[in-house]
Amino acid sequence: MGLFSSYVKPNDIRPFFAKAGLNWDVGEYCRMVVAINPTAAANLTITLPAQYSQKAQFLKGVEATAILYGFDNHSESDVLPLHIIEDRTETAIAFAQVGRGKIGYVGDVNVEEETDAVVLAMIGL
Repeated sequence: MGLFSSYVKPNDIRPFFAKAGLNWDVGEYCRMVVAINPTAAANLTITLPAQYSQKAQFLKGVEATAILYGFDNHSESDVLPLHIIEDRTETAIAFAQVGRGKIGYVGDVNVEEETDAVVLAMIGL
């Protein structure tokens, strides 16, 4: 669970999520300011940061309704002067309904403080 994105081999991401019927695959790996998707966050019970910077293993192939923290082309990377991700299905944090449960993915590899609140919200605390 907690450090999945830091230790999973990129080639293992797609087969792992395919077992849950998801088309999620390995995406960009970069530091980016990510912004919350209010639609995906609507069912969470606590207020989350509107945006924050994180170094993340992004996923691609994520449905718009499952993108909890994505990006926009106005976000500048802390590492690159302007890093634009063209694939609108990429996300740093995904949260989706699977069967009668939910599955979440947190791409943050540096355990940013804001990510703690996101994880707690995803598990209902």
